[in-house]
Formats: sequence, structure tokens, C-alpha cells
Amino acid sequence: MTQTLSATLPDIAELHVQFLAILPAIEHFAELAHRHLVNFHDREDAIAETIALAWAWYYKLARRGKHTLAAPTLLAHAAIRSVKAGRLLCCSNGVRQRNRILVRVSS
Repeated sequence: MTQTLSATLPDIAELHVQFLAILPAIEHFAELAHRHLVNFHDREDAIAETIALAWAWYYKLARRGKHTLAAPTLLAHAAIRSVKAGRLLCCSNGVRQRNRILVRVSS
């Protein structure tokens, strides 16, 4: 017997409240990990991207019914690694494109 997604997926407002409970820990780890960025805007973008990836992955875990197993440190460290590797949620293909004008080139 199969269950529908709506029967297994908690309410989005409930998921949001649960994520907000672990958000301070994720934000703390993101701030520590990206503190080496000198430019304020780059640092804030990296922190925001880390939080966005953590939320996206938390939601994916919720769709599978495993969001209760999500540890904030694991979500944060995985998101931090992805941001440092250039895999971003904000871009269309998930990878920062080098030919975009407003993207800083890593040296």
C-alpha cells in the first residue's frame, strides 16, 4: 500500500518552526567557517547560501520522513563544504558560472 506525499510530509509551517529551532547552530557554524572572507558582502552571501542549502536539504529529509534525524552540525558542515566548493542553490544549475559578470573570480 502506498502513501501519498501529503500524508507523510509534515505541514510546511511546522517544518519551518522546527528548522528555526536549529537555525542558530547552523548560522553559528556558517559564520565561523566563512570568517576568512574579508569582503563583508561575500561573507554574508556565503552565510546566506549555507543557510539556504541547509533548509533545502532539511526539506528533502522531511519529504523522506527523516528530518527528525537531521543534526544541525551535520547539515551546517555539509552546506559549508558545498558553498566552499562553489555548489550554490541560487544558480540555475547549482554551480557558480565563471562567465557571469558579477561573480568574483577566485584567485
